[in-house]
Amino acid sequence: MGALTRPETTTVYAVYWPPEGDGIGVLKVGREKNERRHKLWVRRGATLLATFADVPIAWERAVLEELRGQFIRAFDSEADAKWLLGHGYGYTECFIVLEHQRLEALQMITRVISQQVQQ
Repeated sequence: MGALTRPETTTVYAVYWPPEGDGIGVLKVGREKNERRHKLWVRRGATLLATFADVPIAWERAVLEELRGQFIRAFDSEADAKWLLGHGYGYTECFIVLEHQRLEALQMITRVISQQVQQ
């Protein structure tokens, strides 16, 4: 059997858990080969903001880099994220995004993807 290889393309998604009580919302950007992950987050209370299908995996990294420059990470560890994610992995892809910043974050994601398309 040969070595496993990563696919060259993926679907990049953005989901958002609106604020509850404390006014802090959580944005998660990730990638998936099917719709299973973002549908899981929707079942866990998130709103699907966007999907970008059949894009290079590097585009997810570009989006995350941009978000890291603008927003604070929502979690410091897997343990911190378990209450929301159910497991904890993927916590580095989560950011604190206040309700009034949600559109700004979505525009940032869309801009980064658009820039990648133009390259």
